[in-house]
Amino acid sequence: MKVLSIFVLGLLVAVSANYIDKDRVHFITSVPAGSVTNHLFRGNMPKDQNNQFALDDLQGFIRTAAEVEGGVTLPDRFYLYVINLMSLYNQNDTAIEQDFFQNNQNVGKFVQWSLYHRYANPLPLTDEKRQEMLSDAFFWGKDDFPARIELLDHMLRTFVAPDGLETVFYFHCESGCDRTGEISGAYMLAFMNKTMDEVNTINTKQCGRPANPSATYCIEWFCFWRQYHFPDFRCPVSEISTTTTETQVSKNRKIIYLAAFVTPESKQQLLAEYPPIFSNVFGHHMTIAFSPSQAELDRLPWGQTISLTVTGYAADDKAQAVVVDTNGQVWSNNPITHVSISTAPGVSPVYSNDLVAHGLEAVSDGITIEARVGAYVSGGAIIYDPNDLSFILNDEDAPTPASNDIFYLAAFLTPESHQKLLSRYAPVFSEVFAQHMTIAFAPSQQDLDFLPWGKNVTLTVFGYAVDDKAQACAVSANTQVWSRNPITHVSISTAAGVNPVWSNNLLANGFKPVTDGFTLDARVGAALSDGSLIYEKPL
Repeated sequence: MKVLSIFVLGLLVAVSANYIDKDRVHFITSVPAGSVTNHLFRGNMPKDQNNQFALDDLQGFIRTAAEVEGGVTLPDRFYLYVINLMSLYNQNDTAIEQDFFQNNQNVGKFVQWSLYHRYANPLPLTDEKRQEMLSDAFFWGKDDFPARIELLDHMLRTFVAPDGLETVFYFHCESGCDRTGEISGAYMLAFMNKTMDEVNTINTKQCGRPANPSATYCIEWFCFWRQYHFPDFRCPVSEISTTTTETQVSKNRKIIYLAAFVTPESKQQLLAEYPPIFSNVFGHHMTIAFSPSQAELDRLPWGQTISLTVTGYAADDKAQAVVVDTNGQVWSNNPITHVSISTAPGVSPVYSNDLVAHGLEAVSDGITIEARVGAYVSGGAIIYDPNDLSFILNDEDAPTPASNDIFYLAAFLTPESHQKLLSRYAPVFSEVFAQHMTIAFAPSQQDLDFLPWGKNVTLTVFGYAVDDKAQACAVSANTQVWSRNPITHVSISTAAGVNPVWSNNLLANGFKPVTDGFTLDARVGAALSDGSLIYEKPL
């Protein structure tokens, strides 16, 4: 086993060796653009095993997909317009494309449209609440997702390449599944008359797995947005009633989490390779989703045996964990997929999320372990067949749906900590907050059930960021409370008209580490739609 030390600033994504894959390159459509025809394709990162831009392979895979999936024969020479959807964490791969097109401008053009797809499930919300949220000019953040879809169609129908060549537009993320699925799905909804069911089916078929939940939620939000802005457009998911969706969600309250559970043989292999250094020994599973929604249950590849490759290792004075690559076989809501190996007494394995986010050792030639996809339910049972859900779900004693009055769950700063934070980081913009760390927006019934209502928690500031729109600090809850945000934080201030939600994008683009142990006191509760706060679970 070869180990290289790496320091990770902010959120680190475990990057797998994603090379150009013919099975991820797919034809979407062809449209006339004046005297020529332009074409739209999707796929994954077009690099070869030498980490060079894979032009020949990409062109070959595009030609094959055009003929097999679209019945289209491309000309001998075409102009290649590459749209990179990856975030700033993938700059090494992005640089491969940038360098290639800077040195080969006769081949085509390269642009970057980074997407950050952090969206909550829109289906449990009322139509009125969805319209209210989408009316916020900053709902989409800097992605400006609807404008991107409109621009893509405009480019496809009007762009004329040098020398009058036909243009192939090729958009991609790293794996060709999630961000790529967002663009593909939204485009098909808007301009190819596809339904949400058809979009999900196509995305699953073309990627080999479903797009992750956040990507699917993004498509659904776009569907609603388009319906509200284009009277002739009907969003098919809007026919799902709020009551039905919330009831489905509430029924699943006894499912604690979804995961890939390590086989007994692989657990022995893992613990032999990485001997436990603490008394609480796990090596048990890789989490897929905590407190899953109905949509996540539906998308899970139940019972599938998958291979997890160890790509990183981390340990501190509290816990020990390995980062694993799912090799595209299953999605996960965790930004860094991992398996907890051991923890010190009193330390929850949830702490491993913070551990791997703050630094790890990259592992080359890591071992591969086997795991099986299923659900961990209250009482300690693990099930691998969705048909077994009927034995643990009971309609009669299911709790009532979450109140529509609850806007979000959070850890709210005490008045003293509010002042403490503003003294440490003086507001640089006119809109001042420093109020809370968000736990869950538009919470489900499970979120309400698992929230430690009224708990006093200590938040440790570990990062700070500011740009021309907002100012925020990244905080760790030190395993005292969970959060749906990939980078837990407190918004300090924003420019006039800027929603504090922008802080998600701000911190995702990087922050300055804070290492002096600066802490804030907060209390866990909920904000209601009228602005009031509660610290006890509603009946």
